[in-house]
Amino acid sequence: PGPKGNSLVRSVHQAGSKMVMGGEHDGSGFVRVYSMGEASEAVPMKLHEWATTKAVWCTRISPDTALCAVAGFDMCVALYSLDTGAKVHVIQYRSADGPAFVWTCDWAVESGHLAVGC
Repeated sequence: PGPKGNSLVRSVHQAGSKMVMGGEHDGSGFVRVYSMGEASEAVPMKLHEWATTKAVWCTRISPDTALCAVAGFDMCVALYSLDTGAKVHVIQYRSADGPAFVWTCDWAVESGHLAVGC
């Protein structure tokens, strides 16, 4: 997203030295991953940036900080590698009762399972 238009951050999550934020910009979505580095560093370093076709409502870093779950208005959860930035898996949600927007998700610390709320 550029300086023009409307941007809204809808989700921020930090685990260890990594922070992820997701939101929307003029109808499409975005995710940015930063390394928070040392406390003495004034500006976090951007590691990855991904564009999505729809707004992002939830971002979560896995307990081992290897993956990032991204979910939202596109009715899916995408998993990205935080090392390479590559998309490694997508789960599409469908409902017979209407849209299955993914509002929230979170990782179980002990098992690494991902819980999703539609």
